[in-house]
Amino acid sequence: MTRKSKCYIVERKNWVLFSLKMDYVSGAGPLNRYSVDALRFFEEMPERNVVSWTSLMVGYSDSGDPGEVINIYQRLRHEGVGCNENTFSTVISSCGLLEDELLGHQVLGHVIKSGFETNVSVANSLVSMFGSFRYIQEACCVFDLMIEHDTISWNSMISAYAHNGLCEESLMCFYLMRCVHNEIDSTTLSSLLSVCSTVDNLKWGRGIHGLVVKFGLDSNVCVCNTLLNMYSEAGRPKDAEELFQGMPDRDLISWHSMMAGYVQDGKCLDALKVLAELLKMGKLMNCVTFASALAACSDPEFLFEGKIVHAACDHVWLPREFDCWKCISNHVCKVWHDWGS
Repeated sequence: MTRKSKCYIVERKNWVLFSLKMDYVSGAGPLNRYSVDALRFFEEMPERNVVSWTSLMVGYSDSGDPGEVINIYQRLRHEGVGCNENTFSTVISSCGLLEDELLGHQVLGHVIKSGFETNVSVANSLVSMFGSFRYIQEACCVFDLMIEHDTISWNSMISAYAHNGLCEESLMCFYLMRCVHNEIDSTTLSSLLSVCSTVDNLKWGRGIHGLVVKFGLDSNVCVCNTLLNMYSEAGRPKDAEELFQGMPDRDLISWHSMMAGYVQDGKCLDALKVLAELLKMGKLMNCVTFASALAACSDPEFLFEGKIVHAACDHVWLPREFDCWKCISNHVCKVWHDWGS
């Protein structure tokens, strides 16, 4: 077989991996189709290059399996295959999701050794990873060493500050972003709003709300949900209600935010009315829905309603994951404790 033929086979297999990944992401097949078929094709490849390895990693990353991404990365290193920017970005993101600080620093060493530390995509992933580790100085260092910054770079830095509760630093970073970079998106504003939920910072939150309207993002569900959460946590239920009523589209998080806001404000009956509306509309609910409803029933005055909500948990379809039912069980125990039963 000629070298040209071998190259064709490798590229053909890479394309198969890519196609399978896209099938999975678009929901074209069963949940485990990607992991079974892609891995089988990968293992059958006579030759593998960095594209092959990275395609497999990205597929597992998209399927929500960061642990398998790391396993593949370790195999790649053992076989002496080099990494490209997509490889590093995928691995770094997985380290952040796994909250594996030791591995994250090891990957950073590999990044520096390979000369990718100033690559925009890789550096953006590093900023996000260190932000999730609460290593804000390291995130700043990576950001400052970057030769150029795109919107994702600024968003990653703002998000890192926000994740660490540094409101003033987030706002200053946003100010600098607007001075040198004109492109603002929903991620930028959502990150800023997440640190403006205290009474002291609410004035900044209102200002950002104005920017949301100015940039035409007031119909963006994600941004509106962050605004709902901000007003609810800041003890401004009227503002949250007005925003909620004006939303053109709502998802389950929108309804959860309203329920949580009512519970926090002591308006338990209003929170239960939200649950009743969800049931009436036939919306698909999850454990967070019922956990919020049970929290609204912690007052002995709502003993009867609490028992109904508890019974409803068994009659409404809910995911059977352990964490889901653990969440509900914890709230049931708390409610019964508060009732003194």
